[in-house]
Amino acid sequence: MNTKESVLNIIHICRKLLDGLIIFLFSSMFFVVTLNVIMRFVFNAPIAISGELSRYLFVSITYLGAILAFRENSHIGLDIIIENFSEGMKKILHIIDRIFVAVFLFVFSYVGFKMAVISIDTKSSAMFISMAIPYSVLPLSGISMLLELLIQASHIENPQAGIQ
Repeated sequence: MNTKESVLNIIHICRKLLDGLIIFLFSSMFFVVTLNVIMRFVFNAPIAISGELSRYLFVSITYLGAILAFRENSHIGLDIIIENFSEGMKKILHIIDRIFVAVFLFVFSYVGFKMAVISIDTKSSAMFISMAIPYSVLPLSGISMLLELLIQASHIENPQAGIQ
């Protein structure tokens, strides 16, 4: 197995792990919310942490899902302006766009990391966990999207994409 195949294998494994993590988090959120509804309306004894836990799970799913959207290039875009330019200008604008995205993701990851570190000693109100745990999804998602950007820019998965 050569280096390129090894890298592609690692990328594939990481993506599968991300897919599985999102499925697990969504299933957990569904279970917690459903269980809380049953406990509240059937037994009149709601689960104290369900609101906070489901909120953290939802936010995590949103940021991790953004990595999937970034991978598939399915974020909302404004193509109506770009389609009027020549092919050469479209390529230049795409490069400029990717540079702005990379800078944003770097700043987002850095600030997210700082938020997580600063909040290590802060406890959540219901679950009493360190707020660094829910905030850690910010740098994780930012760095993952930066890696996806590098994968796309390197054309490692689709070498023909860079030849066009």
